[in-house]
Amino acid sequence: MNFRMERVNLEIKNSLSEIISNMNNSKISNQFVTIADVETSPDLYSSKVLISCLSNDEKNCEEIVEILNSSKGFIKRELAKKIKIKRIPDIYFVADYFEKHAQRIDDLLKQIKKD
Repeated sequence: MNFRMERVNLEIKNSLSEIISNMNNSKISNQFVTIADVETSPDLYSSKVLISCLSNDEKNCEEIVEILNSSKGFIKRELAKKIKIKRIPDIYFVADYFEKHAQRIDDLLKQIKKD
């Protein structure tokens, strides 16, 4: 990935963090929701946003992702106000379970080492 795309991804990530934290939705405001990563296509047509939830309930995290995906129009308008790029990409929110899977693997490795 080139330097320009890294900057675009970082700018989108920072702006989306601010937009999501200011949303008036009780489901989102009651959870600790973070943006794990943003992957924007080189033509700026789409961005995949990986959302990480602190709760242990995967169903709850999926509900938050559904809420964010249903609010894409609002989020895209707010993003257009914050960043100045040629094209504001379509945003697709996806749940990120990397840390949970990594923790489970770590626990299994510790258990093997113990045995």
